Amino acid sequence: MKCFLVFLLYVFCSNNLYADCVKYYCEEIKVTALMVNRILVGIGTSGDEDNLMCDSNKFKYLYLKRTHDNFDAIYSLVLAAHVSGENIYISTNRHGPCDVRNVISTISHD
Repeated sequence: MKCFLVFLLYVFCSNNLYADCVKYYCEEIKVTALMVNRILVGIGTSGDEDNLMCDSNKFKYLYLKRTHDNFDAIYSLVLAAHVSGENIYISTNRHGPCDVRNVISTISHD
């Protein structure tokens, strides 16, 4: 019975019913804006960045610095999500500016 309840909870919670930012990550969000300059990429999302522990400032952007070890791979993934409209997961640092730590993309089978 416990397994069945856990399965139902998983099904209901994983069907994009929950899409927002909490603590130090945004899950099941869409990339709604990209701001690119020579130092960093600003990432606007469909989530509420005010819920994050980091400081998303007045623009409500998450920041991917060009000095990030995986800048090319992460930027490619963020750009692909932006163009395709697919949901992604973005984790940030816990304090200071909302710098992107990593990004996860999954294919939805809706």
